[in-house]
Amino acid sequence: MTNPGYIDPGYEGPLHLTVINMSRTPFPLATGSRIARVLFILPLSNKPDAPYNARHPQGRSPRIRSELLEYLSADIVNVRERAQQIAEDAVKRAQFWAATVPVTVAVLALFGTVFATIWANSLSKTDLQKIGDRLTVVETEMDQRALEDRINKVEDALKRQPATQSR
Repeated sequence: MTNPGYIDPGYEGPLHLTVINMSRTPFPLATGSRIARVLFILPLSNKPDAPYNARHPQGRSPRIRSELLEYLSADIVNVRERAQQIAEDAVKRAQFWAATVPVTVAVLALFGTVFATIWANSLSKTDLQKIGDRLTVVETEMDQRALEDRINKVEDALKRQPATQSR
């Protein structure tokens, strides 16, 4: 109970109690559930100006009606406005997630595509670089062999020439 209140001296009639679960956890109520405790405290130190029924000539307090609940809710916890605010917040959260999830998925998909492309290209460049390096080695080896062959041919030709001509 958020506002225990008091009972006027001389009041005769039913006691009304407003129960509002202010927790996020559901708390079911069932007939016979203990939900409140009434404490009768010491008498007043001064006499009241008039007994309750003199101040409220219409008699007993009315049964609980929606108007009474609206009056109580405005004084105690403003249920109507809180419920409206909770509903608006829930709609805003739903709209946020409805917009955020597809955008996030699209960004992740785009990132994945770009990353995969870069990765694939880096593999291709690495492979191409390896092939290029190997070709350079092969070409160098071929050039060296060709040069060795030419040198050997020249040496053979020089060996076959008579000694007098070579001087």
